[in-house]
Amino acid sequence: MVCVQCAKPLENPQRCRACGTFQHPDPLRDHFATLALPRSFDVDGGLLERRLVAFGRDMHPDLAGLDGCQRTLAVLGAAQVNDAYGVLKDPYRRGEYLLKLSGGKTATEDKSVPDGFLEAMLEERDALDAALESGGEALDRTRERFERKLADLTSELSRGFRELGHGGDRVAQLAALRRSLNVMAYYRGLLRHLRETAATMEES
Repeated sequence: MVCVQCAKPLENPQRCRACGTFQHPDPLRDHFATLALPRSFDVDGGLLERRLVAFGRDMHPDLAGLDGCQRTLAVLGAAQVNDAYGVLKDPYRRGEYLLKLSGGKTATEDKSVPDGFLEAMLEERDALDAALESGGEALDRTRERFERKLADLTSELSRGFRELGHGGDRVAQLAALRRSLNVMAYYRGLLRHLRETAATMEES
């Protein structure tokens, strides 16, 4: 990518650091390109944070002066950076987004889960209800177990996305990633319910 004004390479796709020109938003630019990151599930969290801060500083409307068009571009560019960061910082949202870019199905199009998973979820819900009733250490253990499961699923997605495009049955690989994301969605829901219910119990 080069600047529309001076044609120099862009470190920040939204604003040229060489001449200061704000670039027009590109609807085809994906979130990874917006933050000048490689298209990969494995995102360096520290680098992601640094890009948000640096690019956000580049896009401050005050840098556009009084030029209405440039100020508009600054606001639009900042919004694009914030949207990209919001998606890429979250493993589940990042996985969903990358699967879409890779040609995979959405959660609405494919709700499949591994065999036996729905029965396992009924047991998980029973265990969660029991932990919420008991509170204390039982609740802490259940929270930690759900968090470990989400960490394991994140690692599973990382492996799956790395393997994608390196041989094998691509359709099957995309389907496996879809199932992993569907399982992750269930556990995210359980953990969210646990945290919200526990917080309500503490307040009452």
